[in-house]
Amino acid sequence: MHTSCHKNDTGEDKPVEIGLQSQDAQIMIMGIASIVMFFLSPSGSLIQIVAAIFLFVDAMIIGVKKVRIKKRITSLSPLGWGVFMLLLQIVAFPFYVSERNRIRTKESTDLFFVLASIFFSINLVLFTLFLIQSG
Repeated sequence: MHTSCHKNDTGEDKPVEIGLQSQDAQIMIMGIASIVMFFLSPSGSLIQIVAAIFLFVDAMIIGVKKVRIKKRITSLSPLGWGVFMLLLQIVAFPFYVSERNRIRTKESTDLFFVLASIFFSINLVLFTLFLIQSG
């Protein structure tokens, strides 16, 4: 986020956050690609569902909790992470990977995280092969 200063009612400079439009566009493009992966990839739908289930189970096992005070995407419940993964896999999984250690509240095995990673990778490979064959 970038900041700029604007005068408030009392004449003081007040910092205002300015969002990055290019970042928003990248998220939209990745979301559209994820939806296309879900509906066009012949076997990708089932694999995407399995990956979302594994991510949901991993979030439950590591103790991810929804924080109602914070209005951030990282305050999702395990079910929220599973749905996010199902709908926008290409955005959700890398984001979950980057936030996983921060939102973790319990130490546990990484088995379901590894399984979600494998199924996510398989889905990307199948989708890429599907695009190559159809193009």
